[in-house]
Amino acid sequence: MGGGGIGQSLGNGDVPIRTKGGWAQLNILPTSEWELGGGYGQDDPDDNDLLPPGAVTPRLRNVSFEGHITWRPSPLVFGVEFRRITTTYPAAINEQIANHFNVGLGFVF
Repeated sequence: MGGGGIGQSLGNGDVPIRTKGGWAQLNILPTSEWELGGGYGQDDPDDNDLLPPGAVTPRLRNVSFEGHITWRPSPLVFGVEFRRITTTYPAAINEQIANHFNVGLGFVF
């Protein structure tokens, strides 16, 4: 989810930013043609490692979740996915949200 404190590799004193995070995903295959799934992840850098506001606007936390469905009527593959990413900034900006919708079509060979 960005690593290095959400794309912020170095903080105060050019010291690497410590961060905690991860991703969990569950996929269910009710039949050989269908897949349903969803996931959740976050990246939460240590606020004490971030540059002070004014130097740059620090990103305090990223949260992402997604849901998807795939249909595989051989040899075709159809899929849709919805993903939401929320980035938390200091109080002056607060939260920014991005919604992402994917539609895919493919062939298995």
